[in-house]
Amino acid sequence: MMPGYSLGRNQVSIWTLEGRIKRRYTKPDHFPAVPTIKQTDLAYRDGAFRLYATVETLDGEPTKPTEYPGVDLGVVTIATTSDGGVF
Repeated sequence: MMPGYSLGRNQVSIWTLEGRIKRRYTKPDHFPAVPTIKQTDLAYRDGAFRLYATVETLDGEPTKPTEYPGVDLGVVTIATTSDGGVF
């Protein structure tokens, strides 16, 4: 069975009962030009149809954190947060 939609060149084409409609869409810059589609959901919200697409992307390079949240357990107080709050 052929899918009722297709994506490409920032345009989605959806087959409807009244015929095929084509609409432009936006995507983040880091997405591939034509992503591998894993799942789509067509939703009607706030008076408009929205097409949600789950796509496959390449794994990015892991990043090393530069800040660490934490709790300083002290003797005087039960806990002190990293920004100076005490409990």
